[in-house]
Amino acid sequence: MDDVATAAGVNKLNNIPNYAWAACDLAQQKSREAFIPLIEQLCSRAIYTMTRLTDISEKVVESRKKKWNIKQDPLDIDNVEQYPYFTFHIKDLYLKFVETTSQSCLERCLDEFYDTQTIYWELTEYSDRVLPMERNDSDAKKAVVDLATELFKELQKRIIKNVLLKFYNSYLVPMQRELWTVVQGKVGSLSDKELDEIFEVSATKHRIKEEEKVLLQTAQQCAEQEVVFIDAATKYSHPVLVGGLGKAETF
Repeated sequence: MDDVATAAGVNKLNNIPNYAWAACDLAQQKSREAFIPLIEQLCSRAIYTMTRLTDISEKVVESRKKKWNIKQDPLDIDNVEQYPYFTFHIKDLYLKFVETTSQSCLERCLDEFYDTQTIYWELTEYSDRVLPMERNDSDAKKAVVDLATELFKELQKRIIKNVLLKFYNSYLVPMQRELWTVVQGKVGSLSDKELDEIFEVSATKHRIKEEEKVLLQTAQQCAEQEVVFIDAATKYSHPVLVGGLGKAETF
């Protein structure tokens, strides 16, 4: 009863309570109290689901490596695991995109909560309901509650439908179509200095030079062994008597 009385009040234009406005105001307040926390919770769950995909993908890749016994060359510059800062940067871009997209989606969903004036305008323009206007009418409270309940159900139906559509178009579709473009654009706009830091160019160059020294030493040892082998091969020859005829043959 207190909510009805507060919502009805006295019309701003005259001293007659507007029960239609009261019903619209009640429906508007109750719809916000009921659905905004649910939408915020849905948004939080959506963020959690998308962020968990990074951990799941890492586990899948790791399990496939173990299953297929894939061994990574520590000097394979094409192996993305050699650049932890780069993978962290990509993951950070992904998480920021998820956060930004979810926030934009939430704002669009909250646009579905019309103010009382909009609900009242729709009611008066497209409805033929008749409400009591007298202050001492005994059916005023019941009429307001019934109309508020009806309006609440209409708001509920519209909000649920539009929120589902907005979550699909404003959250899932950007994940499928815009994510790769945004991440690629961010990476493509990195400066040379930022690329050097992310890919650890100096450390990679140093590692490759150290491996080059080892390979040069190995090549030098192989060359020396080849010389020794050729020299030994030329000396590996001695006379052999054939058939006791004193005729020698070498091999």
